[in-house]
Amino acid sequence: MKNKTILVVSAALLAIGSPADAKVNIACKSEVRAIGHESPTQSKARTEARSKWVEVVAAKYGPSWSHLSLARNKNYTCRGGDNRWACRFEARPCGQVSYPTPKAHRNTPAPLRP
Repeated sequence: MKNKTILVVSAALLAIGSPADAKVNIACKSEVRAIGHESPTQSKARTEARSKWVEVVAAKYGPSWSHLSLARNKNYTCRGGDNRWACRFEARPCGQVSYPTPKAHRNTPAPLRP
């Protein structure tokens, strides 16, 4: 009985579709540069620059593009010393983009003809 239940549930999920019906890709925008506020340490200045980058990208492309974990070509340029540091952070914002799979390519059986 348990095997029949699993089979019925599996068949139902195939019939209604699943996330496999969409192809997920990573797409990237052009490089964005941001300069953070002056800070007493280089570490803090880097954090300020990253935060500013997230803010700029979210305003320009939307929050789904501002994830640092997906960004590509990340680079810092920092200058300073004596408790006065400033950094610029640049990276290409990237996001997950889903494209529906065309029906002809789905792994569903063809309908039965009478």
